[in-house]
Amino acid sequence: MAIFLFRNADDPTEYCATDTRSGHKLPGLQAASRWHYHAELQNAVHAAVFGVMNFDAATRSISRQGFVRYTDSRLLRDCH
Repeated sequence: MAIFLFRNADDPTEYCATDTRSGHKLPGLQAASRWHYHAELQNAVHAAVFGVMNFDAATRSISRQGFVRYTDSRLLRDCH
């Protein structure tokens, strides 16, 4: 199962993952904010790079409720 990772446009530490690239299963945010597509996760190793430490638990949660939401405390700085 591929997981598609989205990031909150207003809070770069907040992520949400779902099983659809369109993001139609994502929870709503405040009126001015929105989810931005961030990455596609194919396996546990790839997921760990993006802070999703338990890939199997994330896929189970997505199967049950359509998404999984989490906050990543590791904020990478912009190197550009």
